[in-house]
Amino acid sequence: MSVLRNRRADTPSSERTAAQGAPLREEIPAEVRRLAREVCGGEPELLYASDLSLTGEYEPSWLVADGRSVAALGSKHGQLEALWVVPLNEVRQFETEKFIGSAVLRVCRHNGSNPPLRFSLTKLNEFEHAREELERLRRASQQDSGDAGPLPSSRRCPKCHQVIPAWADECPECKPKGKLLLRVFAYLLPHWGLALVTLALLLVVTALSLAPPYFTKVLIDDVFTKGRPFAEAFRLLLLVVFGGILGTSVLSSALGALRAYLMAYLGARIIIGMKQQLYAHLHRLSMGFYDQQQTG
Repeated sequence: MSVLRNRRADTPSSERTAAQGAPLREEIPAEVRRLAREVCGGEPELLYASDLSLTGEYEPSWLVADGRSVAALGSKHGQLEALWVVPLNEVRQFETEKFIGSAVLRVCRHNGSNPPLRFSLTKLNEFEHAREELERLRRASQQDSGDAGPLPSSRRCPKCHQVIPAWADECPECKPKGKLLLRVFAYLLPHWGLALVTLALLLVVTALSLAPPYFTKVLIDDVFTKGRPFAEAFRLLLLVVFGGILGTSVLSSALGALRAYLMAYLGARIIIGMKQQLYAHLHRLSMGFYDQQQTG
């Protein structure tokens, strides 16, 4: 839950819009609002809720900031208090770091100390947004002194303005779908013959599925309603029912099973090709790449 700029933190609740879905509403405890105003000396510009304590236990803690400082609020000896307060002019940068099952937002100061705020991975994208907002406040506070430092790399999509997830290099919502299909077809090209066979089987099975209604028409119009002799009507009945309806049903089922088998085989071959390409690419990467990337 976040209270961004131009939204007052003393409102009884705050809203944010999920990446996909309806707006979510979470209550801000009155005690948190009061302490946030005391720490900031007024209404905070940012107010974010975490779900972990500094020790990694499941209990709420809060990140608050205004144009002068940033602070973490949490429970200490059963009392809500400020865990740390850092003036923005002492901050070099803000950064997030992901671990197994949790992550932290670090306040990197010029003197080297880095007060953290811990949160679960479900709030990772939210605190990536918080990091950008904190960088905005930091640069605004340090602009007059000329010590704002270089512009941080943006983690926000320039097209949809959503925060890019930490695991992605580009916005997954704005990837061109046409290029994705072309990449899929590139994996299909080495198996084009088998793909054509499965496509032909699909057309044949579809055509066979249209045959039973026609044979039903023949059965009603030519067998039951024309007053034919019993022997002739019985032969036509056997021909239409067993030769037509049942025959096309059996043939359609057999071809459908063959098509399903070929589709599964084709999918397995494509996946094997993708795995081989991925494995070869991983071997081409340098050790420096793996040193810079987090796993787990």
